Amino acid sequence: MFEVDAFNVFKRLSGTGMDRISEQIRISLIGIKGIRMTDDHVKKLGYVASVMSVVMYVSYIAQIYNNLHGVKGNFLQPLAACLNCILWTIYAFKSKPKNIPLLIANLPGILLAAITVATSF
Repeated sequence: MFEVDAFNVFKRLSGTGMDRISEQIRISLIGIKGIRMTDDHVKKLGYVASVMSVVMYVSYIAQIYNNLHGVKGNFLQPLAACLNCILWTIYAFKSKPKNIPLLIANLPGILLAAITVATSF
């Protein structure tokens, strides 16, 4: 499995003008690493994150409405979101065991982002 050593990445950013940002990210990672969670907690977090993803994609409905009423939006962000959702859905479906929260989070994104792209022209 691909794994990045984030701490070495941040060391390389030293002196690049990114010191302050990289320090904040490093502190955040240390905080996340220190959080103790049971498998049940992680599963619940997955479902909460799925709900938040669905809420994010439902926000495309306002853009679809605007597109249909002559206030055309840019198609690039919803196109990228649609492709991203397709990839994550394939990953979630093919993973063993199937990653249901990831499927739930990305299926609405495919549909709503595709409609947003289609109506933006």
